[in-house]
Amino acid sequence: DRSVAVVNAATGRVLAVWRDKRMTDLAVCPPGDRVVCLNGERDLRVLLVDRSEGACRLLPNKFLRADCPITAIAVHPATALGLAMLQGGRLVSFEGKPHLSFKCTFDGQRQRRFVLRPCVAGADGRLVAAGTEDSRVLVWDADTGARLAELHGHAATVNCVASSPTRECLLASASDDHTIRLWVPVAA
Repeated sequence: DRSVAVVNAATGRVLAVWRDKRMTDLAVCPPGDRVVCLNGERDLRVLLVDRSEGACRLLPNKFLRADCPITAIAVHPATALGLAMLQGGRLVSFEGKPHLSFKCTFDGQRQRRFVLRPCVAGADGRLVAAGTEDSRVLVWDADTGARLAELHGHAATVNCVASSPTRECLLASASDDHTIRLWVPVAA
C-alpha cells in the first residue's frame, strides 16, 4: 500500500504511518532515528522516526533526486555516509548534513542487468566497496573516490558486498557463481 509503518514490536500496534510513492529500498541511519527511503525510481527521502510520540514524518529539505534511476542504497552504521548505485553502474555517495546532497562518484562499475549492492566499509567509513557484473570487487577511498583495490576471485556477477562491523578490514562478497568470498588484507 506504499506506506512505512512504525510498529510497536511488543504489541504489534501500528503507531504511525507515512504514505508516498512505491518504495524499493531503505537503509537505517545511526542512531536509528532516521530511515533513508528510495521511493519512485530516482528519489531519496529521509524519514525521522520520533519514538517518544510514535510519529513518523518526512524531514524538511531531506530530498534528493538522481539524474537516472537508483537501483540500491546503503548507509554506514556509524558515520551515516550513504551510497546510491545508479542504473548503468555509476556509484555515488551522499550525506545528510546539513542537506541531503551527493558527495563523490566512484568509477569503474559495470551494471546492465542486475542489482548490485555496495557498502561503506571500515569502522570509520573510509572505504567504499561494490561488486560488478564482470566478477570483480572494487574498493575506493570514500573521501576522494580514488580506487584502492580491484579484487578477483569470483566467476560471475558479484551482487553484494558487505563489511564486518567488528573486523576492520574484512569484506564479504556474494556472487552468482554460488560462492561467498571473505576478503582480508595479508601483511607483506
